[in-house]
Amino acid sequence: MPTLSRENDKSKQMVPRHEVIVDYARSSGPGGQKVNKTESKAVLRWHVESSSEFTDDEKKRIQEKLAGRINSEGYLIVDNQQTRSQNQNVKLAFARMDELVTEALFIEKERIGTKPTRGAKERRLDNKSKRGALKAQRGNRDWE
Repeated sequence: MPTLSRENDKSKQMVPRHEVIVDYARSSGPGGQKVNKTESKAVLRWHVESSSEFTDDEKKRIQEKLAGRINSEGYLIVDNQQTRSQNQNVKLAFARMDELVTEALFIEKERIGTKPTRGAKERRLDNKSKRGALKAQRGNRDWE
């Protein structure tokens, strides 16, 4: 089972809200003509390196796992335009950002290999000898 590098619930906020810059833009989502005049799309920007809530190891892990979402200035960018409500879009974007950071902090347990059982070894060798016998039978035909 994967573990987190920090103790955490899924419901807990991962990214400190005071470190996030919230911008708004015109949405291409639902709303008809309303989207042409309101800025309901929420764009969140969070500078990972300057965060005070995470250790250096956690920041490095976040930067490695979310490299495709972090721009050249070091900002993790998440946007949302699913709903007509600006406020709802902000909440959904924060939820997505928290989810991304939570997933980035997961540390997979290393798998410990197990030895094959005696029965498994016997079955493998039995199948191998049967297959070899079948192939040997194909080649030794007497065509006289």
